Amino acid sequence: MAGSPLLQNLSGTARTAYELGSGTARAAVALTRSGVVRPLGPGKLYGMGRALVRYGNSITAAFAVGAARHPYRLAVVDDDGVTTQGPGKVVMGGG
Repeated sequence: MAGSPLLQNLSGTARTAYELGSGTARAAVALTRSGVVRPLGPGKLYGMGRALVRYGNSITAAFAVGAARHPYRLAVVDDDGVTTQGPGKVVMGGG
């Protein structure tokens, strides 16, 4: 005797949700072990969140989040020198 179509549909949906959840969990574990995802301090998280609230989902937000997460990495290299984004200021260095 076959079950009702509703129960079969719910069973398939639950199976799909389980597969999606287990795949997401495996991806999260792999990204954490590789160092792509790691814990951040509250100051960096605040700066990243502030950038997302201010600029929304845009390329500008991506640059602002990058500056908040890695404030001393190179931001711009051109003929005038190197620009890095420090906490709350832009520091220029000639070259």
